[in-house]
Amino acid sequence: MSFFGAPNIPATVQSPEQGKDEDKPLIIVDASQPSLGIDVQEWFRCKDIFYFLVWRDILVRYKQTLLGAAWAVLRPLITMLVFTIFLGYVVKFPSDGIPYPLFYYSGLVIWGYFSTAVIMSSESLVGYSHLLTKVYLPRLFIPAAPIVSTLLDLFISFGLLVVMSIYYGYGPSLRLLVLPVVFSIAIMSALGTSLLVSPLVVKYRDFQNIISITIQVWMFASPVIYPYSLVPDRWKFLYGLNPLVGAIEGLRWALCGNSTNLLNILPGGIIIALAAMLVGLIHFRKTEEYFADFV
Repeated sequence: MSFFGAPNIPATVQSPEQGKDEDKPLIIVDASQPSLGIDVQEWFRCKDIFYFLVWRDILVRYKQTLLGAAWAVLRPLITMLVFTIFLGYVVKFPSDGIPYPLFYYSGLVIWGYFSTAVIMSSESLVGYSHLLTKVYLPRLFIPAAPIVSTLLDLFISFGLLVVMSIYYGYGPSLRLLVLPVVFSIAIMSALGTSLLVSPLVVKYRDFQNIISITIQVWMFASPVIYPYSLVPDRWKFLYGLNPLVGAIEGLRWALCGNSTNLLNILPGGIIIALAAMLVGLIHFRKTEEYFADFV
């Protein structure tokens, strides 16, 4: 108490509002960029947006269809029947001893996923132009969403492939342990290719036609309708630079046990797929700043 009976008042009094302000985290806004332009923390914070984009792709693809997800099986199945009749029984292409239906369908499972994912992803930035110009979100989510959503088709068609392999007498074995590597190569190849071409589609719309033609040619540069053993030895190294070679032959080896030596093609496929994904990511991050100007 003071001499006049008033209580002693501290020199500094902190109001409740001031205390609340001091408890707030300090946020610093600057122009610095994370290494290679990759901000994993931002991706994690916005993960709900990515889930929405993936789910929307799945719903839109099967909306107002009679057969729905059955198309994931029917498309490669019909193509397999055509290849089996004309290339197998008429032309008699070699198949490394694997029954023709199983040989062609196994190649189409991987190829169907890759081609569908790349085409959908390359057109995604143009399709989501309203988001690019009005809402902020990590731009990488838009082309990455079709890569993930089309995995549903891949797993559905792979389920039928497993049934076919059992029907033809190829039972499960330890070779199936290579499947995660096989699918990872296909996913990384599709993502890397999409990140490279989707910015080009934003700026030059006729690249959509170029990509469609390139995808068709790419199929003949992959062992979809013929085995890896048919490639001359002097071209196998160059041929193996196509990461889908390791993915397709790896899937056949896992399910059917063909004679392909995966040690000759899988390491190269992994390296090329990783390199394509890294180069695509860098290219995408460097070009994303002009997306809103062209869409």
